[in-house]
Amino acid sequence: SVPMHEETETKTAKSLGIPMPYPTIKPLIAAVVMTLMLSGFLVVRTGATTIGFSMVIGFALAFAVTMYAWLYAPLEPEHH
Repeated sequence: SVPMHEETETKTAKSLGIPMPYPTIKPLIAAVVMTLMLSGFLVVRTGATTIGFSMVIGFALAFAVTMYAWLYAPLEPEHH
């Protein structure tokens, strides 16, 4: 019978050398903006094409800005 191996040491991302981003609300904002952008297509289906396409274009630009801000956010600084 082989004894069961138990992990007694907890490893963190920092101890493994994995850079982690700062906690941020930007992914939530991106998801909400994308939902609003796609809801513009539902507005187009109701017949209000000008309003619907304005929503799609406006929220697509907002989505691009949000994704840029989120993806170019700095990682945690090196801890000396």
